[in-house]
Order: sequence, then C-alpha cells, then structure tokens
Amino acid sequence: MEDKTKTLSLIVPSYNMERYLNRCLDSLIIDDEQSMAALDVIVVNDGSKDRTSEIAHSYAEKYPGTFRVIDKENGNYGSCINVGLAIAKGKYVRPLDADDYVVKENLPDILKKLEEVDVEAIVTDFTEVSDTCQALRQRSFSLLPANQIFGIEESLCHYELPMHSLTYRTEMLRHIGYQQTEGIFYSDQEWNFLPFKAVKSLYYLPQILYQYVMGRDGQSVDPAVEQKHMDSNTTVFLRMLQCMSTVEKGSVTYKYMYHYLQRLSLHIYYAVLLADPYSSTNDKLLRNADQQLKSLSPELYGFLDADSISFNIRLIRRWRRGKATNIKLLKRTIPIYNIVLRWRHSLKGILSKG
Repeated sequence: MEDKTKTLSLIVPSYNMERYLNRCLDSLIIDDEQSMAALDVIVVNDGSKDRTSEIAHSYAEKYPGTFRVIDKENGNYGSCINVGLAIAKGKYVRPLDADDYVVKENLPDILKKLEEVDVEAIVTDFTEVSDTCQALRQRSFSLLPANQIFGIEESLCHYELPMHSLTYRTEMLRHIGYQQTEGIFYSDQEWNFLPFKAVKSLYYLPQILYQYVMGRDGQSVDPAVEQKHMDSNTTVFLRMLQCMSTVEKGSVTYKYMYHYLQRLSLHIYYAVLLADPYSSTNDKLLRNADQQLKSLSPELYGFLDADSISFNIRLIRRWRRGKATNIKLLKRTIPIYNIVLRWRHSLKGILSKG
C-alpha cells in the first residue's frame, strides 16, 4: 500500500467540523509542489450531519493528488483512524484532528527529514493555541537527543509523549496490527501508548508541526464531557494495562508504559473521586477497573495504595476502604494542602543541606 512518492499520511477524523475543517485543510496547502506531492491527506467524514463532507470533497477535487475523502457511518474517533490507516500511502502516518492544524511553513523541512530518516517513531514539537489561534504554550522535548536517531532507553522515560507530538512508521503499525478501539471516546490516548510495544528507534525533530486548539466547547478534555464518558476512559485504561502486561517486566518499554500509566491512573481516579456532583455510575466503573488493575498489574495497584503523603493516593486509599469523603470540603482544602506539602518539601531540602 505504501507509495514511494508519499512521505506522510495525515488522517483527519471529522464529525460535524464545518466550522474548523477549512482552517485545518488550508494549513496543508503549500506552495512547494514537491512537498504537496509528498503529502497524503485522508479526511474521514464520520457520518457528519453538516457540510463536513462537502468541504472535504472540494479539496479532493481541487488537489486530487494530495487529498482523499472517505464518507462512512458514525463510529467515533478510533474507527476513523482504522479506516485511514488501512489506505494510508505514506512512509509515515499521524492523526490530525479537524479542529486543529499544522504550521505550513515548517512542513517542507519536516517532510524532507522524514524522507531521510528510517525509524519507528518521529517526535516533533507542538503548540497549544486558543480557538482564535493565539499561542498559549509551546510543548518541546529538550531532554531528548535532537536531530539524531536514539533508542527508547535514551531519555524517553522523562516524558509521556502526547498524540500531537507523535508520527509513526506506517509499515510498523501494520506489522503489529495496530487498531484503535471503535465506538468510544478517548481512543486517541491509545496512539500515544500501544505502538510503543514495537518502537525501538526514534528521531526527535525540534520543529513545531502541530497546533493543538484548546478551549473549544464540547472538547473531550472538558471535565463535564469526561464525566459523561468515563466508561470510555476506563475502557482505554484497561486496554493499556493489558498491553503492558504482555511486555517484559523490567524492560525499558515496560518502564515507559508503567510511568505513563501511573499518571493516567491518578488522573482517572482523581476525576471520578472529586467529581461534583458525585456519580455513582462512574464509581461502579472505577471499582470494576480497580479490580482488573489489581489482577493485571499488582505493582501499579500497590503504587496507588501506598502509605504516601500524596493527596491523590491518600484519597484512593480512603475510597478503597469505604471511608466517606466530603468532596466540597476537600476541594476547599486542596490548595492549602498543596502549599503545606511544598513547604514541607522545601524545609526538608534546607535541613538536608544543613
């Protein structure tokens, strides 16, 4: 399926994105004809009810050598990635959400580097931007070796690499039979995690490619949306756990995955236990996930049950033991608790120097 003339496939999952799709696709139109020819843009219309399909087809008609469109029934984000990956022609492949966009000025240089380098994963910088395209924060990975090939053991455990930074070798994803979970939210987290069971070599290119739009109404990172779809969050979490359980314990890959799941698990437990109003449905989902965690990774289960000064872990210990928690009071005391924790840490450092 790989086309020697195509360097990068971008899969653009799109559901009711008529407001944003032009901005996204315009960012992929560049004056350099050779670079345009190296791009393979696959817009997957996920059963949209607005003008998403019409807009996407207008680009495919005007730039048939670069843009393709798939119209399908709604199946959520993962189904779009799976359909796009099945027909991707590029040497490398990555998602590009329809409400996000790329820095077109950097595309020619990045494409040239992708043509030259043969690795399983490429890491690039990205920027978090507002809905009006104002830069909020640049995300770079300065502890990684820049402009050179390196292995997963070299500095990678300093980071949990997000989707916006990761481009994979298409052949590698197909070799491992990579598929994202369909019909649910948050399957984009699988992109950051599951392929790493096969990643051996990486290349960090310290250039900004992705522009990640923050603050849009209805985004999956919205706490209200996350509460509504906690079943998706726990499903993805358990799939990641199952993947880690197949990796050799003690290996560098295992350490990367374990570190990643430490933070993700704290986020999920914290989101459920501090929700206001508290959801009994999500509590049941979390208890089920907690029991499966105990079976799949006793080590991670124990980490979340340690006698720790960490507020998050103390909260989880109380919940596991059935102790009632006043959520509103906790929310008021968290800032004070964090100040005291920082003070204790600083005092400990001063005393140790003395």
